[in-house]
Amino acid sequence: MVRQYVSVAQWICVKRESSELCTPQLLANNHEILGKLYLAEGDHAAGIRELAHCAYETCRAGRGPEQAGITRVYGLMVPAFFADAREHEKGIAVGHEILRIWRVLLRPEGDGWRQTLGESEMAEGGAT
Repeated sequence: MVRQYVSVAQWICVKRESSELCTPQLLANNHEILGKLYLAEGDHAAGIRELAHCAYETCRAGRGPEQAGITRVYGLMVPAFFADAREHEKGIAVGHEILRIWRVLLRPEGDGWRQTLGESEMAEGGAT
């Protein structure tokens, strides 16, 4: 039932991609929900594919690939890669990418994290 609702929402967005109503963030949310659903069902390849689309749309939403939000999406992908013995190297590489992004965000010589976190993320984390 959930898959049907998310699929309909995704289909509407694809059909109206040029519309202002279908933002990259909405597409990212749809792909994330589908990715989580596929992972919960054990379809790791489909889950990773949907989460990759989520990562792309999150980057397209405006803050690029080095942002805290993208590491959350990558974090969802890591266990899926480790579920398949042939994909461990990819899981390790994604884990390294998460660490690299956070090193940039938390570097002591600047406000890298303040520039990449949105207001809601800063409020959630207690940053001022």
